[in-house]
Amino acid sequence: MSILLVSAAGSIAYLSNALSPASPSTQTATGNDALLSVTGYEDRDGDGLTDRDETYWRTNPDITDTDGDGYSDGEEVLSGHNPTIKGPNDFLDTARNVTEQAFSLAIGGLTSGDLDPQNPNYQQSLKELSDAMAEQFKKNTTITTDTLDIIEDTSANKLTYLNTMANMILTVIVPTMEANSAFLETLRDLPLSNPSVIAGDPTRYAQYLKDVRRLSSTIGDRAARISAIPVPKSFSPQHTVILRLLRLEQRYYEILATMKEDPVQGSAALGALMRIHFEGTQEVLYDFAVAIQNKL
Repeated sequence: MSILLVSAAGSIAYLSNALSPASPSTQTATGNDALLSVTGYEDRDGDGLTDRDETYWRTNPDITDTDGDGYSDGEEVLSGHNPTIKGPNDFLDTARNVTEQAFSLAIGGLTSGDLDPQNPNYQQSLKELSDAMAEQFKKNTTITTDTLDIIEDTSANKLTYLNTMANMILTVIVPTMEANSAFLETLRDLPLSNPSVIAGDPTRYAQYLKDVRRLSSTIGDRAARISAIPVPKSFSPQHTVILRLLRLEQRYYEILATMKEDPVQGSAALGALMRIHFEGTQEVLYDFAVAIQNKL
């Protein structure tokens, strides 16, 4: 259990760096025998899932098609289907619990010996574990892009838009920054290296849940106001970024409401929210100001 906890903790450290969209992600299912031989992971039933992956997916490492639906376990995972349930309603849950995933993968790695610090594949295995967690986090935080009302780039339209956005910055962006700051201040005295501690005090956790749910709803309403603004074509890239920023904040607060059930994902969402608050919003507003100078 101690080794398991250390492995999980190590994977969280890797996770913060792996959350970037440019970071490589590891696909668990592959039929490439050359890749399997390089990494040293055995796939004794030849279904495209390594024996370690079979532990995570709870499939039979000696049977190519665990659920007997005519498709190999590896084919099902690659196509987004559950290899232990026959179709047609066997799609994988995109809201998979990242904490449970981390421990399942860690158990698989310990069983195979890949997460033994003495194993030559240890660092690579730890990275692959964190990449899998990061990939699931990105799936869970996927947001739908709002459809903008794009209008002509006339001088009148631009001035109207900028007057409207000046008001939106004062009534939407700034209050959201202040709300984020107030929320993060409530966590100042908590040891966030152990995110599950947030749920340790029932009274405090109840207030925490009330705050994150309120903020998620409020920011969603504010994003809808930004989305409804007619946008001159030349300002659509900057408007899209501002709107995406708000939608991400909304999604991160939604995930923070599951901190008790999924502390690893909650911790990642909290870190992402902090990066938006302390860096992202200022950068977006600066880019918007530069666009005003260049496009008026």
